[in-house]
Amino acid sequence: MSLSAINCSEAEHIFLDLDSLEYLLEEARLCIKDKERDDEISQYHLYTKTPKTKVSLSDYCQADKSPQKGENGESICPVTAKKEPLYVLCSGADFMKVITGVLQKKPKAANEELLAALNHYLQTGNL
Repeated sequence: MSLSAINCSEAEHIFLDLDSLEYLLEEARLCIKDKERDDEISQYHLYTKTPKTKVSLSDYCQADKSPQKGENGESICPVTAKKEPLYVLCSGADFMKVITGVLQKKPKAANEELLAALNHYLQTGNL
């Protein structure tokens, strides 16, 4: 994924970690703001390096393909480039619903407000 409002080389200087939740929040914000832009997040799942029901802006968070089903019905999640296991945080579609809901009510919501709404969803399952 890339931030289309600015070029990628500039984005690397703005965000400390391109695999952070904050980066994905900014991606979501751009998708929602620019109606002509393709939603690149909804088709994926969001993953973290440890199972979580509460996240912070700096947490490792990666959008990747949906978990696959193994031979015994178990979910097989993608791994990092270093072969570290990843754990499903939520679907990209649910992530976008949470962020869209907040931004519809408060278009200039801070990332901390988006984070609070996401954490509420992760803990309660309520969109």
